[in-house]
Amino acid sequence: NGCGGVASQRKVELQGYMSSGMCSMQQKWKLEEWFDTEPNGNFVLLNPSTGKALDVQGSKCDNGTNIHLWSRNDSGAQIFRYDTVTKQIINVKCNKAVDLSGAGGNTACDPGRNILLWSPHSGSNQKWDLEPNNKIRSVQCPNMVIDIEGWNTRSNGANIEAYIDNANWDKVWKVTNV
Repeated sequence: NGCGGVASQRKVELQGYMSSGMCSMQQKWKLEEWFDTEPNGNFVLLNPSTGKALDVQGSKCDNGTNIHLWSRNDSGAQIFRYDTVTKQIINVKCNKAVDLSGAGGNTACDPGRNILLWSPHSGSNQKWDLEPNNKIRSVQCPNMVIDIEGWNTRSNGANIEAYIDNANWDKVWKVTNV
């Protein structure tokens, strides 16, 4: 029919349809594989739009150390593991968990809560779901995902927060095993 079809390694097939003898722009598709890796041991979390990683600021291991965006360097500040039982994302160097700040009270799920490092505990503010759509969703606040604060900020040092889920690029994280 002139529109063709596409097959990928995942055997996704698309069918094109003719409209008045022409392929319309609404019927053209481009397939890209984003979530091609499940956490398997240690990994770096990369934002595909920036190529930058979640990073423990200053590579410090103190409770309350901020997590921000930084150019990938595979240092201990950027290497994490996922505990499927506790649902915690653990920084390997510090053996501390990615934590949603302000866990208690009525404001616990307000948009813009900071993401930081803290000693692992059983609180739901340290539980995260790594989703196949490349979102990292808070178990405590299911409408919130890990986000780059100020969606137009792509520079080193941009803060990482939890924010209401939407389709923006600043909420997408690729698991890259190291």
